[in-house]
This record gives sequence, structure tokens and C-alpha cells, in this order.
Amino acid sequence: MDASSLAADAVRPTIDLPELGPAALRELADDAVDSPLGGPGTAPSGSLAPAAVLQQLLRDGPGLSHRILVGPEPAALIAPLAAVAAAGAAVFGLAIGLQGGAIQAVASAVKLPIVLLASAGLSLPVLHVTCALAGRPMSPVRLSGLVLQAVATGAVVMAGLVPLAVITWLTFSMGSSADVVEWYAYRRFVLAVVGVGALGGLAGAVRLLRHLPWTAALPWGGVLGLTGLQLSWLLRPVIGMPGDTVLLRGPEGTGLIEVLQAIAAVLGA
Repeated sequence: MDASSLAADAVRPTIDLPELGPAALRELADDAVDSPLGGPGTAPSGSLAPAAVLQQLLRDGPGLSHRILVGPEPAALIAPLAAVAAAGAAVFGLAIGLQGGAIQAVASAVKLPIVLLASAGLSLPVLHVTCALAGRPMSPVRLSGLVLQAVATGAVVMAGLVPLAVITWLTFSMGSSADVVEWYAYRRFVLAVVGVGALGGLAGAVRLLRHLPWTAALPWGGVLGLTGLQLSWLLRPVIGMPGDTVLLRGPEGTGLIEVLQAIAAVLGA
């Protein structure tokens, strides 16, 4: 070995790399996912647009949840997720309001997003408390993001089931007299709409239960459902009905009682 090689070895720094354990490796993996340079759960640049958030919601739900749970700016996802949820609810509202005419359809497209987002907001404190009681406390911002992801998932599922709702209405109303359409087919359609909403809620619940214990999510789900049902009743008619267009009705009874009466009417018909 010549003198120049010895001199180069003498000035070359020696770095001892520590051995990384499993916890450190997981931390590095999380950093790689959150990095703007890319990663398995990283959305592309400009992904705060509602359209991009919708795309990730459909294609990479776990990656979106990861951004909400450990990302540096979960608050930035609140507005896009709310927009996606409102858009899905508006599409479904438009479809179920068409039976009452164009004005009723537009009114339902406005009412249903209000019902969905207001229900989620009013019931959110319940989930915050139940998470704390279940030993899984979470910051309000990240919890709100998870709830909105679940709500947006349910709204998109409901929008995707619009053809089923329309076909159900046509099946129950075709070939029937006006009285049957008004009292029998319409109540069946109400139950069909409630069923589609339940399917959307189930899809959202599956997403939420991946990150929260069922002991926290189940009580909140009950409060969310009852709140949404009553808000729908207060803003009724949300579901269109042939006849004179009515944008709002006076307060009477409760939504739960109406659904139970609809079930009794259909079963007893």
C-alpha cells in the first residue's frame, strides 16, 4: 500500500451505524410514508383537492386514514372530506327527491348534506367521550378526520346505490293507483331509502372500526343514526312524493315513530 492510500484512509471519517430495532424501523417506515417524496400511503402533490381526496378514499382508504392519524396536517383534510361527503349526499338526495319534481329534487339535494354533516358534528362529542372511556383518547382534529372519512365513505356508497333506489321506486309505483302510490309504494320507498342509508352507514362503520374500539364506536353510531333520523324528519320532506311540492312541513312527532309506522303499514298491508 503506497503512502497516498494510507493518507486517504487516515482522513476518511469512520461512521458506526447503530443497529435498528423493530420500533425504530417502524418509525422510519412511517416517516417514509409521510414524506412528500412518496411512499406506500402518500397521495400525490396537490392531493388536498376534493377530487384527489375522493380518489384516495376509493383506492387507498388505509393510506388516507394514515394521513389523518399520523400526518403533520390532519386539519387540512377536514374541508376536502366534508366536501366529498356533501357531494355524495347531494347526489343521493337529488335521486330520492325526483319523485316530487325538479324543485323537490333540488331541495333534497341541499337538505341531505345538511342532515349528514350536522348529525356527524352534533354526535362527535359523544365519540370523543366514549373513546376516552375506552382508553383510546384522540385529538379532536384527528378524530374529526376519521369521522369525516367514515361519513364520506358512507355518502359515496349511497351515491353509488342511487340506481337501486330509483328502480325500487319505479317497481313499487308502476301499475298502481294513485292511492296505492301515495300510501303503500311511498312507504316502501321510504324503507328502501332507510335501507340504503343503513348500507352506507355500515360501510363507514367498517372503516371507522379499523381504528377505534367498538365499545367507543357503537354508542356513537346509535346517537348518529337517531340524530340523522330526527334531523331528516325536521327538514322533511327529504324524500320526494308525487303531488304538490312542499319544501318544509310543520314539526310533529318524531322520525323514529314515522319509520316504525311505515314498517307496520308495509307488513300489515
